[in-house]
Amino acid sequence: MKKQKQIKRSGILLFIVLVFALCFCGSVTAHDSNYPAVTITNPQHNTQVNGTVHINATAESHSEITQVVFNVSDGHVATDNNPNDGWSYDWDTSNTPNGQYSVKATALNLEGLTGSYTILLNVNNSQQSTQLTVNDVQGIPNQSANLNALLKDASSNPIQGKVVQFSVNGTVVGTGTTDSSGVATYAYTPTVTGIYNLQAIFKGDLRYASSQDNATILSLPNNPFLNYSTYFGGSEWEKGKGIFVDEQGNIYISGVTKSANTSPNDFPAPTGGVTRIGPGGNYDVFVVKMDRNGNLIYSTILGGTLRETPNSLAVDALGNAYVTGHTQSADYPTTEGAYDRIYGNVTDAFVFKLNSTGNLVYSTYLGGTILTRGWGIAVDNAGCAYITGITNSPDFPTTEGAFQTTKGGPVWHNGDEFDQVYQDSFDAFITKLNSTGTALIYSTYLGGSQAEQPLDIAIDSAGCAYIVGEETCSMDFPVKNAFQNIFGGGSQDSFVTKLNPNGTALIYSTYLGGLGADQGVKLTVDAAGNAYITGETYSSNFPTTEGAYQRTYKGPDENNGDAFVTKLDTNGALIFSTLLGGNGDDAGTGIAVNSDGTIYVAGQTASTDFPTTPNAYQTTNAGNYDAFVSRLSPDGKVLSYSTYLGGNTIVAGTATSTDQANNLVLGQGGFYVYGFTNSADFPTTTDAFQKNNGYKGTGTGVWDMFITKFVNPTQITTGNVTGEKDATVNLTATLSEANTLGYAPLANKTVRFMVNGVFAGNATTNGNGVATLTYPVSLVGGNYTVQAFFDGDLDHLASSTSGTLKVPQSSLHVRTSSNKANPAVGDTVIVTYKLSNDGPDAARNVVMRFTVPEGLEYIGATKDVGNVEYDEATRTVIWTMDTVPVGDPYISVNMRVLSAAVFGLQPQLTTTTYDPTIASSVLYRTLTTRERAVDTSGNSNASVNAATANGTGSGVGVNAASSTVPMQTTGFPLVGLVLAVLMLVGGMATSKK
Repeated sequence: MKKQKQIKRSGILLFIVLVFALCFCGSVTAHDSNYPAVTITNPQHNTQVNGTVHINATAESHSEITQVVFNVSDGHVATDNNPNDGWSYDWDTSNTPNGQYSVKATALNLEGLTGSYTILLNVNNSQQSTQLTVNDVQGIPNQSANLNALLKDASSNPIQGKVVQFSVNGTVVGTGTTDSSGVATYAYTPTVTGIYNLQAIFKGDLRYASSQDNATILSLPNNPFLNYSTYFGGSEWEKGKGIFVDEQGNIYISGVTKSANTSPNDFPAPTGGVTRIGPGGNYDVFVVKMDRNGNLIYSTILGGTLRETPNSLAVDALGNAYVTGHTQSADYPTTEGAYDRIYGNVTDAFVFKLNSTGNLVYSTYLGGTILTRGWGIAVDNAGCAYITGITNSPDFPTTEGAFQTTKGGPVWHNGDEFDQVYQDSFDAFITKLNSTGTALIYSTYLGGSQAEQPLDIAIDSAGCAYIVGEETCSMDFPVKNAFQNIFGGGSQDSFVTKLNPNGTALIYSTYLGGLGADQGVKLTVDAAGNAYITGETYSSNFPTTEGAYQRTYKGPDENNGDAFVTKLDTNGALIFSTLLGGNGDDAGTGIAVNSDGTIYVAGQTASTDFPTTPNAYQTTNAGNYDAFVSRLSPDGKVLSYSTYLGGNTIVAGTATSTDQANNLVLGQGGFYVYGFTNSADFPTTTDAFQKNNGYKGTGTGVWDMFITKFVNPTQITTGNVTGEKDATVNLTATLSEANTLGYAPLANKTVRFMVNGVFAGNATTNGNGVATLTYPVSLVGGNYTVQAFFDGDLDHLASSTSGTLKVPQSSLHVRTSSNKANPAVGDTVIVTYKLSNDGPDAARNVVMRFTVPEGLEYIGATKDVGNVEYDEATRTVIWTMDTVPVGDPYISVNMRVLSAAVFGLQPQLTTTTYDPTIASSVLYRTLTTRERAVDTSGNSNASVNAATANGTGSGVGVNAASSTVPMQTTGFPLVGLVLAVLMLVGGMATSKK
């Protein structure tokens, strides 16, 4: 016992010594002066903080400080390794609950020694409001577009480092983190055309309140496509003044030419030459007609010995062309019986009509004794021409009962075209001429006490005339049902007037303008009588409507305006109005509208930031002035297409490059823009009628015409189809053309199909754009490429697509077995046919037939799939299955043995699916039966034999051979033995008492 106590004491003593040794040897403390000295200088201990807290620390040591680690008790940790800007850390408390927190700064020197300093800070964040703004986005399917959202605080300062969530059509697509400008960006790729709802959400934190904003993603078709573009003109200059495209795709163009009568007289002519009407002078009117392939049908030149200026062209349903303008020629060519064959004075308007081959039908002057100019012309279904223009003739011809039979402005007498009276003396006129050009149906003035200048006219199906133009400061311009009934200010306002079919009264008449100068240039009318107007405005307060594409005036000064597009309903009420422009001078000069209300606008722009769309043909201004082509949605809110159009290399003799579109018309599958250019590199196509600017003179007025055609791309789609060999399938393809926001079916177009690289046939699209070709499948099993081609035409781009024709292939096999070997007469035997399909495809319309041999009696059959029938007349079991997938269905046929014999058990197997191995997949089987006898052994050792078609085979119901099955021990006796031995060896076994 004493020894045990000594041992216990020794153990305790040893334990104490070890503990003491460990404590003594655990660390070596350096002299205090070796530790870094750290101080947090900002903010002060126990002060209140919020937002982002800037923490500054100083650290000193006899050796270099390598880093300072900042630990905040809310879990934030930061390391500053750069002493050059001081030791600091910005602690963002946005997500830190209000309360007291410790901030510890720990410095580390080169010797590995540390020193620390701790302060307490009180977080007290009051949540600030935020403003999140997300922008509308335009893109193209399958091309990435950036979604941008700007996050600001209540003071409009950008907020950095916050996560913004973006959702499209209600589904979250991704997030972005705001940068130093407060902008979060996420790259999103739309997959199809259309308008997507875009939402950006900042969920907020303890410092900043949540905010969100909504916008739209406009995914545009990749269209239109510049399909044809050409110069048109001779060695001198030409300016286009009118264009029309008929239902056959023929193009009619009018303008003024100097090339026709100036050596070398090389104005473009067809094979038969130019048709000349009148003596001709330096500046004559031309009218040309081209077919849809760009070939000239006729070129007609008309004029007197002085100068003619055409201003407008119209074409009727029969292909007759009507032109108006003004002439200074007393020998201007007129026709017998024309309404006015006598030249008035100074300048007269003219009207002439050409037939479909370019020959003159009628030609007449139109004017009074002073000055008259024709500016716009339209034609109705009866062939009556409607003309508008200006006149300062007090005796301009009017008709009885006309709306205004006397001139409104002052009378000009002195012949000086630069005096103020001249400038103020013009009234508008509207005249309807009969179909033969021999008489007026109606004619009226339109104006107030100062000048009006109409620039365009259109008519609707009821015969109402619509006039647009500019008027100069007439406070008494006739208005009715006006949405703007007073002069807007500035030097001039636009006006829009609708005249009843008889020319006797106004339906509506309105000013259109703001405080600057405004000019209505072109208008068009849809089937419902809505009027669409374009032009130019210098007014910062030009009337626009809520939601319009552009409401902010971007013209930089009084000499640089914006284009505008305005829509009025049939009663003159404003439907929408939008500006369209950039940082330079922009003007709309042509407008058209299609059947769904989509608006096309053409004009000229000097802006370097004129709005273009991602699918634009030309996204930058190539010269001083470029033409532009834009397309607006029917509500005026979405710019679905917009492009510059022009060159940047000038023709010799010019100072700057200028391309100006004069008008725009719709044609089959696209639209046509025409105008004039002095660019030497205006874009042309390889099939252009004239690839180069024809001007070869030395003057400064260098112009050739251009004609450019844009067509919509097409889209053709097809699906995958499955067809059995020797059957027929329908190959289908859907053809559509791109429009404003998607694709519309394209009917009556030929689609060409190819299968496996071989021409399969053509089919024509129906009203839904679907082409269907019935195709007989003669191909063996496999997958084949089906291609559908639309080869394009003059109005539509080609497109193609591919799909897959699957010809299924199966691999059927039958395995036969019986439940008894050598059954005796009177026994029943079950023969099982196991059908397997090794694929690769399911087999269709599978039928297995088994004829029950004489000597066997059919009792019944069971199966796991399909249907089974028994035909008593033919003794045939018929097992039918619609589809046999890759797998192992079976049928068991129960029969009674009636006689001893060898019976064939081979079935017949068919399928409509291509199966190259089916003929050899069913082996010939036999069943051998015997007479009934006493079996003393208890075994029936009859056999069922199988033979292949060539006589060899192996047994199906094979006899079971006898064999010895060895007994297996459970393992427990051995375990018991081992345990007993261990117990004996270990002394664990004891004798019984």
